[in-house]
Amino acid sequence: HLQHRSAQMLWRKSLKPFLFVVLAILLFYFILCLYIAFVAVGKKKKRTRQSLEKILSNPSLSSEHEHARRYIERIETLENAVSKTLTVESFDGLKLKAYYAPCGKSTDTFVLLVHGYDSDAYTAFGSQIKFYKDLGYDVIVIDQRACGNSEGKYVTFAVNESRDVADWCHYIASEFKNCKNIVLHGISLGGASVLLSLDKQLPSEVKCVIDDCGFDSPEGILHHVLKKDYHLPSFIRKTAIIFCEILCKCRFRGVNTEDILKNTDLPVLFIHGALDTYVPYYMSEDNYKAAKNPFEFYTVADAHHANSFILDESGCFSAVKRLLEQALQN
Repeated sequence: HLQHRSAQMLWRKSLKPFLFVVLAILLFYFILCLYIAFVAVGKKKKRTRQSLEKILSNPSLSSEHEHARRYIERIETLENAVSKTLTVESFDGLKLKAYYAPCGKSTDTFVLLVHGYDSDAYTAFGSQIKFYKDLGYDVIVIDQRACGNSEGKYVTFAVNESRDVADWCHYIASEFKNCKNIVLHGISLGGASVLLSLDKQLPSEVKCVIDDCGFDSPEGILHHVLKKDYHLPSFIRKTAIIFCEILCKCRFRGVNTEDILKNTDLPVLFIHGALDTYVPYYMSEDNYKAAKNPFEFYTVADAHHANSFILDESGCFSAVKRLLEQALQN
C-alpha cells in the first residue's frame, strides 16, 4: 500500500511540470492567435499629407516615394472637389463620414466610391473622381468604418461594411431628391463591400456595380493572406479567424459573394489585375462565373493588386463607360 501511494505521489509530481508546459503552450497559442486577429481587424493608421511629405523628404525611404506622391495627388484631388462632409449613423451606432464632390451641374446620377483595406477616402481614388465628375455625375467618397475619419475599432472584412454601403445608398436616395441613379464602385475591400451589399434592401435607384479586385469571402481572403505572407498553418489561421469574429462581433465564416451574385439582377463589371497575388485573380473569376447578370470581366494583364486603373486607365474607364451606357438607360 505504501509503495502504491508513493508511486501515485511521484506520478503527480511528474505530471505537474507537464501540465504547466501544456498550459503555457496553450496560453501562448491563444495569445498569438488573438494578436494576429487584432492586427488583421484593428483600426488602420490614417495617412496624412504631413506623414507622406516626411517620407518624400527622407532619402532612405526612396522606395516609398512613388506611392507617397500618388497619395498626395489623390488627397489634393478630393480636397479640391469636396463641397461638404456627410454623416450617417451605422446600425451599431457609429458615425460614418463621406465627402460630397458635386460635378457642378444638374444631375440625377450619383457614384458611391468605396475604398479598400488599410486605406481611406482621401488616398484611394484620384482619376476615378475626375472621370465621374466629367461625365456629369456627383461623387460621394466614403470613409469605411475604422478608417479615415469614421468611427469604429475594427475592420470587419466587408461583413458590416456592406451594411454601411446600403445605409449610404438609402441616405443618397432620400437626401438628394434629384437622385434617380446610384452607381456603386468599390476597390479591394470596397469591392467586396459593394458585392455583399447586394443582398441588403438597396433602394431602387442603385443601377449597377463596379468591383475592382474585390475578394470573395472574409474567411477566404484571411486564409490566403495569412498563409501566403506569414506561412501560418491551417489550425492557427482558423483560430485567428474565430478571434476576428469575437473582436468584430460578427460572423466571417460562411459569408461569401458568390451566393449573393447568383441572385442579383444588377449588372456587375469585374476588373482585376492578372498578376494580383494579394487578392487572387481567381476570386474575381469565380465571382464572374457565379454572377446571375455579369456585365463584363475586364483584365489588366500586367497589373498587381489595385493597380488596374493606374496601368490601364483608358481600358478600365472604357469598360466602365460601356456598363454605364447600358445600366443608366432611361
